[in-house]
Amino acid sequence: MIIDSTTDSINVLLSGNVITSQLDIISSYNTITTTSLTPGKFQGTTNNLTPVTIVPSPGVNQQNQLRFCSIYNNDSTNATVTIQYSGNAGQSIIFISSIDAGDSIQFTHDKGWGTYGAEGEQRVLGMNDAPGELRFPINLKPINLTDILTLASGTDYGFHLGEADRAYSKVSIRYNVVSNPTPTTYAEVAIYKTQFKLASATTVVNLCGFADISGVINTTGNKTTTINVTGITENDDLFVVFGTVHTGTFTLRAGLVDSLESGGAGSVAGSLRPSTNSSLTLNTSGVLNIPWIAYQPSQW
Repeated sequence: MIIDSTTDSINVLLSGNVITSQLDIISSYNTITTTSLTPGKFQGTTNNLTPVTIVPSPGVNQQNQLRFCSIYNNDSTNATVTIQYSGNAGQSIIFISSIDAGDSIQFTHDKGWGTYGAEGEQRVLGMNDAPGELRFPINLKPINLTDILTLASGTDYGFHLGEADRAYSKVSIRYNVVSNPTPTTYAEVAIYKTQFKLASATTVVNLCGFADISGVINTTGNKTTTINVTGITENDDLFVVFGTVHTGTFTLRAGLVDSLESGGAGSVAGSLRPSTNSSLTLNTSGVLNIPWIAYQPSQW
């Protein structure tokens, strides 16, 4: 990797704060001119969400060439690490990965960026490290059964999507409107996060982002809504929440019910508009039809 501008650099940052220790960093690079090659290095640690420079900007008529970098997770839990290129055009992500305690991210001249285990073995991206981007809620069963979920005006309905495998910036939701309300005072779909507890009577969820769908659900059929989100980190349990105030009937295509009352589906009444409520307490002791939902997190 070569940097040839006095305004450019390569940086490392984390998606959140460490628990006990910052991650150890060491990098080596060459500063090249038309007549010389001078080795350089950086040794330091990460600084939570603040970028740390591992390859500095070169001088005038110089180039800095990254030769090696190692980022060792010295913390007590996993960490999501982002390698980014900083220049006049802004920040560009080079590589992003979650590594467990004791694992490392390395760059070598012949292999590029990769993740390595505590014993030095290179991790191969598989189902756990690079899961398919199109996903379905964990309680959506592959069965040929269709029903509807009627969304009452002034009641929010939340459904467990699953666990985040990394930090997200966007989540796209696809759902099917069977009957559309007219008129609509407001209609929103939101992403909340929580720590999921099996068969809890209530589930408190915290807002990460929302989108206005009042102009989307005025017709029937399949709909796709993209929600900008913040605050989502690896292992967060995600809920999608529909909230509306409307007249007429508003229904979504649905399938099985949560007959176990597992806590994966819940509602809260009282015109609690998602965009104005940083947290909701869902009553998860009732039996709700689970809407058919597909979702897609932001890309790597």
